[in-house]
Amino acid sequence: MYPRLFLARNLLPRGRRVLVSIDDHEVNNLRAVMNEIFGEENYLTTVVWQRRIRNDVQGFSNIHEYADVLRQANGCGTVGLVARTQEQIDIYKNPD
Repeated sequence: MYPRLFLARNLLPRGRRVLVSIDDHEVNNLRAVMNEIFGEENYLTTVVWQRRIRNDVQGFSNIHEYADVLRQANGCGTVGLVARTQEQIDIYKNPD
């Protein structure tokens, strides 16, 4: 993954962001590689979402995916909040 991310950094226009999706098994390794290539100061956020709804999990849940978001260079881009739709709120309240 390192060579691809290094190439992406060099091809990414200034002011753009890169988002890399990964599961929970390698999220820490991805962050380390991204920090090395892009620099820790260019880390913006990690997006976490539920990839499937299952109510039969016993113990810890492993149904999440992660996406690290970094910017190409310091000072380029910010992260804002995204409002949820009423449908998303309703699904969260009643996942059946």
